[in-house]
Order: sequence, then C-alpha cells, then structure tokens
Amino acid sequence: MSRAALMDHHEREWQPVAKEVSTGLTKISLALRSHAWRASGAHHISPTQGHVLSFLRSHPHPPMTLTAIAGHLGITPATASQAVQALVRKGLVRKSRSNTDARAVSIFLSAKGRQKAEQAARSDFLATAVESLHPIEQEHLLTALTKLVRTLPGKSKTKG
Repeated sequence: MSRAALMDHHEREWQPVAKEVSTGLTKISLALRSHAWRASGAHHISPTQGHVLSFLRSHPHPPMTLTAIAGHLGITPATASQAVQALVRKGLVRKSRSNTDARAVSIFLSAKGRQKAEQAARSDFLATAVESLHPIEQEHLLTALTKLVRTLPGKSKTKG
C-alpha cells in the first residue's frame, strides 16, 4: 500500500472516532448544563453562581479575586462580578478590601455559602460517573482532557 493510501486509510480510520468523541463530549456538556440548571433551581442560585461557590470551596487559600474567579471559570470579569454580587446579597459570599491596597477585594465563602457549596459537591454526578472508571482509565481520561482543553481557542498552552 502506498504511503498516500496508508495515510488516507489511517485518516478514515480515526475520523469517525474523533466525531464520536466530539458527540460524546457534547452529550456530557448538555447533561452538565441541564443538571446545573436543575440543581441551581433547587438552591435558588444560577449555574454561574453555583460554579463560583464551587470554585471558592475548592480554592479557599489564598483569598480569591474577581479576576481569578473569572479566569478560572472562563467568564468575563463583569459576569463574575454580577454573580458575586448576587451571592453577597444572598449571604453566601463575603467581600473584604485589602488593608494595603484599597482596590484589591478578596472574596470568601460565608458559613451559609460553604454549606451550599458542600451540598453541591456531594451531588456532583459527573465526579460519581468518573469514579466508576478504573483508576488507570481516570488517569488516561484526565491526560486526554488536559491535552484537549489546551488546544481549545483562548486557552493557555501552559500547564495550570
């Protein structure tokens, strides 16, 4: 078989797998979105607010800023600000100005916010699904997802 024919055969062989993976990831995305809306409705918060609570729960130190929240969640600083303001009004998040820089604002979970974030973490259906995989499969999935995320537009090529 010629090199060109071999390349064509190889490309045809893998193209459907790439499409199937893409379809699978789309289904996971839809399931996540649907679950986020159902869960947030039960807790009277939006999915974005739920993501902020989850992020703050998993990153308690050092105190988080709006910029860090926006960057991690892949949302605009304005969207992060709106979500945090709503969480402050609901008593789930506290904001504190730095003693050394009046422009710097740190964002913390309140006790009530920590409780909501803990409830959400216990009902993390995706983590439960991933835990059903063998530990080696989990490692392979993490490696593949990390590589995939790094190739997405607007994502950093560095680890982090």
